[in-house]
Amino acid sequence: MTTDLIQREPFTPCDAEYWETALEVERDINQLARNINCWAVEKGFYPPGEEFNFPEKLMLIVSELSECMEAHRRQIADVPIADEHLARYSAIEVELADTVIRILDLCGASGFNIGGALIEKMAFNCKRAHKHGKRY
Repeated sequence: MTTDLIQREPFTPCDAEYWETALEVERDINQLARNINCWAVEKGFYPPGEEFNFPEKLMLIVSELSECMEAHRRQIADVPIADEHLARYSAIEVELADTVIRILDLCGASGFNIGGALIEKMAFNCKRAHKHGKRY
């Protein structure tokens, strides 16, 4: 069985067997988290001698989501506005990318197996009821 998330045809989102065997994806996500954390350290986001502040890192993730919300609010008639630094992408896409970067940085810094947790959570979710039995 192939483990390529993008290449597999046809892809059924709730194919629990697929999610349970996505080992390459798990490794890639975990490697990306480690690489992003190494970049963050190199860029000074973890000054030597400063204590690691998990709650602060969580709030930085929230701040990126707030910036995404502001980008959405600036849209006119649901037409995305280009990002000011990466004009190829909408401001919403770039702020969501910033959010993912912050999340993966936190996971890399904390040594979390985010790739494994993500894959196993998707396999678990595939077996759950529609909207998990909730209204939304």
